[in-house]
Order: sequence, then C-alpha cells, then structure tokens
Amino acid sequence: MQSNLTYENSKEVTIIDGNELIVFSTDAQTIGEALVDSEVRFGHFDELSVEKDAVVYDGKSVEIFRASSVIINDGGTRFHVMTTEPTIDHVLRTHEIEVGDDDELAIIKTLYTLNGENQFKLTNPSVIDGTEIMITRLAFETKTVYEYIDFEVSYIYTDDLLVGNRQVQVEGSPKIVEHVMMTTFKNGDYYSTGEVGTNILDEGMQRVVAIGTAEPEPEPEPTPPPVVATPARASTTPTPAAAPASLPDVSPLDSFTSSLTFYNMLCEGCSGRTASGHDASTSIFFNDSTFGTIRIVAAGSQFPFGSVLEIEGHGIAVVLDRGGVVVGNVVDLLIETHQDPWVYGRQARYVRVLRLGW
Repeated sequence: MQSNLTYENSKEVTIIDGNELIVFSTDAQTIGEALVDSEVRFGHFDELSVEKDAVVYDGKSVEIFRASSVIINDGGTRFHVMTTEPTIDHVLRTHEIEVGDDDELAIIKTLYTLNGENQFKLTNPSVIDGTEIMITRLAFETKTVYEYIDFEVSYIYTDDLLVGNRQVQVEGSPKIVEHVMMTTFKNGDYYSTGEVGTNILDEGMQRVVAIGTAEPEPEPEPTPPPVVATPARASTTPTPAAAPASLPDVSPLDSFTSSLTFYNMLCEGCSGRTASGHDASTSIFFNDSTFGTIRIVAAGSQFPFGSVLEIEGHGIAVVLDRGGVVVGNVVDLLIETHQDPWVYGRQARYVRVLRLGW
C-alpha cells in the first residue's frame, strides 16, 4: 500500500510488514507517531526493528516483526506464548527449555475444517502461528536378570560297574546367562520394557553318569546237606548205594527268538507276588524239583505256569508270572529290586523251551 498524501516538511517512511511494503509521507517526529499516521495495526506482542521513540527522517525504513501464537508442551505441561522468534530453537532458548539427546521433539500444526480438526507433524524449524512444540521427556531404568539353564546329562557305559549300578563322574553345573533389561518412561509414565544386552557368565558343564554293564558272578549252586548213612540191619543181601542227583537230560520242545525285557517287584501295582501266587518279594529265584534253583520269568499265556525256558545269556528260568504287555514272543525276566530295568533295554535273545507247564 502506498500513500499519495504529501505534507509540508513531510518525510517519506517505508514500513516492511512481512511480505507487504507500505510507503507513506508523514510529518510525525517519532516512529510511534508515524505508525499512528499510517494506520498500520501494531499488536502488543509485535516488535519493531527500531524503538518507537526513534526520530523519523526522510527515507526511514522500519520493519515490523509480527508475534506468533505458540503452545509449548513440555513433558505434559502445556503453556501458551506469543513470540517473534524466527525458529523453534530460538523459542526454546528464549524460554530456557533444553531438549536432551534422548528426548523427543515434535512440531504439531492443527488445522480446523468442516470435518473437524486434523493434526500434522511439521519438519520446518520456522515458527508458524498456531503451532505446538511437543517435547516428550524420556527416562530409562536398567535391571539385570540372571537365567540359570539346567545342565545336560550324558551317560557312558562301563564294565567297571555291575549292571544296574550308576556312578556320577562329573557333577555338572548350570549355564548362567545375564540379561540386561531396560524400562522406558515417557513423561514419567511407564512405556515399555525390553532386552538391550545379553552376556554369558558361565557356559556350564554337563553331568556325566556312568552306567554299569558288567554281569554279576553267578550265585553258587546250593550245596546239598551231607547224607548221613543210617546203619542197616545185618543182611546177607547187600543194599545198592543211591545214585547221585543230577539235572535231567532234556531235549528242547521248541525254540524261538524272543524280545527280552526286564522288570522288578517295585513296579506300580506290584504286590510282591507273581501271577501264579509265588512270593517273589525276597528272591528272584525259584527252587524247582527238577532243575534246581532257577530264575523267575514272565511269559505269555501260551506258556503255562511251571514252563521252563533256557534264555541265551541268562540261563534257565521258570514261568511264574504274566504281564499286560508280555504277549507273543516277549519274555520279561525278573531282576533284583535295587536294579533299574530300563538300563537293560530290550534285547533279542534265543530261547529254548525245556518244559511246558508242570
């Protein structure tokens, strides 16, 4: 806008108001009076490039810095300021507000339309009227958590120990892992927790257990009591001496390859008696009138109680028990209660049938 009025002794003054250039003539003595003559609006928070009481001379140029309305939201605390600062950084420094390296800074502009208000994030650092400077204060808290991972167990088999015996050769130790957890707070409120670091403090060590495989020495056959001769009455006919007792020379009735398993009387539901009623709680042997002291075995119903089997590698046994899974060619050999049946696993063994039932 340019005024065409001229006065006697008038001076030409130029006012720069943003993008607008105002040139007019005035006989005012000060800039403040000149602004009144020019009828240029000047707000309370607006600033001039010179003082209002500055002397007016011909060709004088004055710039008006218009104040912008800005909201500062510092960690949830909002307050309104009017500022003529050119950039966001200048506004913060003027109000002595520092933004830390971990803090978040956002410049928000709200536009009001017929459909409501919409907020936009601005990247321009210049101050725009109606913007909100939003500062999110971040705080962090670290905590160390230790994880103990159970050691693994490895087994070795040795004939230095009897079957069923175990020996711990290396105790083992757990693996220790250090986890560094960080909790983030925004404006004093909990926000999130996450792992920021992992450190293995101790790799740990396996426990090593030795399992015996050596078979025990067979128990000696019981020695029969000495026979005390009873004096015979005199006779002219001599009495022949009794023949010594010996195992019968038995021909096998049948033979097959068995799936040999093992059990003891500590099994769940076991009472100490076999299915035939024999008390096996104190001994795994049976005194047979024909075969002497022999092991006890469980077999399928095709073998009546009293049947005698010769098992490859384990000797002679008598069938006195049954089992829920002892069917077909499965043969389940009774072992001492302190031994672990699972150590033997399942074995393929050749079996000969020496007697079928009593």
